[in-house]
Amino acid sequence: PQWTEITGARAGLRDFQYPVTGRDGELFAQAKAGQGLTAVVRWSTQGLERVYTSSTGTPRGWRGPDGVLWVLEGASLFRLTGGGKIPVPRAGVLSGNLFDVNSEHGKSFWLAGSEGVARYTPLIWQVPEGLAGFDRPVHAALEDREGRLWFAATDSLLELDGGAWRPHA
Repeated sequence: PQWTEITGARAGLRDFQYPVTGRDGELFAQAKAGQGLTAVVRWSTQGLERVYTSSTGTPRGWRGPDGVLWVLEGASLFRLTGGGKIPVPRAGVLSGNLFDVNSEHGKSFWLAGSEGVARYTPLIWQVPEGLAGFDRPVHAALEDREGRLWFAATDSLLELDGGAWRPHA
């Protein structure tokens, strides 16, 4: 085995805790960032980077199945998107104290808390990538000889060729 030393000294980071694996070899952890700040950091093939910094808590972060960063900061649980923080409702098993997180390589994750254990996974039925915003009923589907899929919708015909969607009036 080969050990690789990763240091955050040049970035002003120290005291790394709570490592959580992500996708494609990435690793998230909590680190002291100086001046009373605590950060969620991410190691990847691009190196070490801060992905979230807090002056009021000790945040922990990990990758969710949709690729979005999740953060637990004190009693707050939220998803961090380009639009900012999206709070996650803390009902049921999430209503108590959350103690630990275990990520299944960014594909799903487990939370352990005072009220039990919860698992977050992607929905089985969801809008296909590349077709966001399409909200018309689809009445029929057919595969042609070239392997393309065709879907008859209310006011259009959808073509799926490989991974590319094309609507036809």
